[in-house]
Amino acid sequence: NLRSHQQRPACLKNNKKKKDQPIIIHECNVCKDILSSKRNLQVHIKTCKAVKVKKEATEEIKNLTDKVEKLKQVLEHKEKEVKELKDALKNKDNQISLLQRAVDAKHTTVYNDNKKIEVNVYLNGGKPPNLDELVKKIENYTQDHFLRKGEGIADWYIENALVDCPIICTDISRCNVRYVGDDGGVVVDSGANKLFQNACKTLEGPSKDRMKDWTERRQYDLSNSTDFKELRDTVDISKQISLGAQGRKVPMRKEFASTLCSKVPSVRNLK
Repeated sequence: NLRSHQQRPACLKNNKKKKDQPIIIHECNVCKDILSSKRNLQVHIKTCKAVKVKKEATEEIKNLTDKVEKLKQVLEHKEKEVKELKDALKNKDNQISLLQRAVDAKHTTVYNDNKKIEVNVYLNGGKPPNLDELVKKIENYTQDHFLRKGEGIADWYIENALVDCPIICTDISRCNVRYVGDDGGVVVDSGANKLFQNACKTLEGPSKDRMKDWTERRQYDLSNSTDFKELRDTVDISKQISLGAQGRKVPMRKEFASTLCSKVPSVRNLK
């Protein structure tokens, strides 16, 4: 029987050898299943779903890594192209600026009905905007002018500062104007910025005083939405005039320039 067999010298010898040998565990490194033999482990690995998933994931990671590296190379190439384009654009801007300065420094010629008209000839002998006289005519700046914002300032300026002062709009879309300066030379005023600033400097102090007088006489009712809006607009206009006097860009500047260019001679209608 089994017990007598285990007591035999041969069996005892084999058991002693097995006890001296290290224990080998056949475990799947992925799913951690324990197999009875090395052969069974090899068979298991071929069919183990976890092993298959890990292999596919490893291959996917490798593919993604390769794609990322390729995209990095493409990005570096594109960034280099963008830098080259920015440098080229900057060079073009510098060239345009230099050309513009050269054009502005030369005798300016424009065209109307295929006939050459020299702007400098039109302005020749003219006087610069008379700001001293403008200060004296501040009383002509009415509340209607004030409430019409930039358009009102332009109307008041044309009526009082540009008398005997020839001015011409050379670019209606950009509201660029030219007129005679204090030194007798031609002033190139882009967007009529200089004229607007001069007008605001003249109006800044008096407009605040007159605004205070208007508001006190008007006796606004702040609970009334119409009165509140009118008072808010009044404060905003006064603030824009102050900023305009400092040369700051404000919405009223565009209104002023647009109205001015619509009412003074331009190269399109100059004869």
